[in-house]
Amino acid sequence: EKFPCWRVLDEEMTGAIEEHGHKGRFEYKGVLVDLGKGCMEWPETKGFAELRRRCSRPLVMPSFSTSIFGFDVGVAAKIGAEVVCEFLKAVEGSDIEDQVEVVLIDYSATGAGWTETLEAFKRNIPAPTKKFVLREGDVSNPTSRGPCFILANAANSRLYGGPKTGGINRSIHQAAGPTLASETHRIHGTHAEVAQPYTVPLLPESPLFQQGVRYVVHCVGPNMNPNRPNYLKSYDQSRPLLRQCYENLLKEYVRLLREG
Repeated sequence: EKFPCWRVLDEEMTGAIEEHGHKGRFEYKGVLVDLGKGCMEWPETKGFAELRRRCSRPLVMPSFSTSIFGFDVGVAAKIGAEVVCEFLKAVEGSDIEDQVEVVLIDYSATGAGWTETLEAFKRNIPAPTKKFVLREGDVSNPTSRGPCFILANAANSRLYGGPKTGGINRSIHQAAGPTLASETHRIHGTHAEVAQPYTVPLLPESPLFQQGVRYVVHCVGPNMNPNRPNYLKSYDQSRPLLRQCYENLLKEYVRLLREG
């Protein structure tokens, strides 16, 4: 089985990689390292489970409800950051601690770099941590600056990803290829409840699978845009739903990590 090797926890292996000048293909302690492709290939050996356990398997996600769903960025970031920080505290010392990493990614259409959303999340993280990464970039290219095990999608209530949709949802469907839509509808139908996760294992022919992504998890955030369906007029209604959206996504992340 192959795993991305952007992060290698074995210091000796890091040294071996440096010796090879960050390029080429070599074997180290029974692990085939292909630096050209950015992956490590572990054989099914006695130590396989331990090596796998120590490998970071990140969840890459967007900010939910803050784009076309019209949620106030400051309010949404406070909720999202609180939930992620609580989650990271809860998994400390657990069997999956080494694998856990949450990456929030946001894209500046103007190319200005650090976005309002990233700034808002940063303000709500009490202390910097390598387990909660804020990254400017395109969510449809989640492995451009590191590995991605699960990619979260800000979906719509129909779980539709065709050309008439927009934003993050459309970008992820385009990046994953047509099998994402067909598998989504085969497994989950065409209706999604707000704040519930809908997991879709990627098929090997998906371009995202070939980059190392194994699952897309669709989540529908609460809508505060009066021009879109299921408009919620009150933040008293939408705040708890946005919290549930992040909480349920992270619970699903844990489940998928433990299932392997």
